[in-house]
Amino acid sequence: MFNIAIAAGGSGGHIFPGIAIAQTFSIKNLGNIIFVGRKDSIEEKIIKENGFPFYGITAAGFVGKDFFTRIKSILLILKGIKQSLKILREQKIHLVLGTGSYVSVPVVLAAKKLSIPVILQEQNVIPGRQIDFLLDLLKKFVLVILSQKNIFQKKNVSLPVIRYVRKF
Repeated sequence: MFNIAIAAGGSGGHIFPGIAIAQTFSIKNLGNIIFVGRKDSIEEKIIKENGFPFYGITAAGFVGKDFFTRIKSILLILKGIKQSLKILREQKIHLVLGTGSYVSVPVVLAAKKLSIPVILQEQNVIPGRQIDFLLDLLKKFVLVILSQKNIFQKKNVSLPVIRYVRKF
């Protein structure tokens, strides 16, 4: 069976698209899905409520921080890469999907180290800095974005067709 890790976190704008994709993969029986995000976070709570396995790592934002906070963020990202390497190996992951949040960075970098294919999904009209950073590092990728094809003149861009509907 195909094993897929989805890196999602930070906000609902990154978590819910990941869940929508995971639900579609599950309905179509396309593989085993796990999520990777920050430990003891909103994504952990929401993802577990939606019935998906969750693995916690450390991660931190980098942009707009003072010098010492950036150093701390780099150390947390390095720790997150190490944790992600372990998770991806132990779960025998075949594909990583990053949803654009900063928690995607250590997971995608670990996937790159292990030569695991990566899909980057960005639903914002203007992609975040994490997506820009990751696009520069990856040689092969698929980027799913709603609009602004002209931002990625030399990149392949496509339109997502997944929708998330929550029952209340």
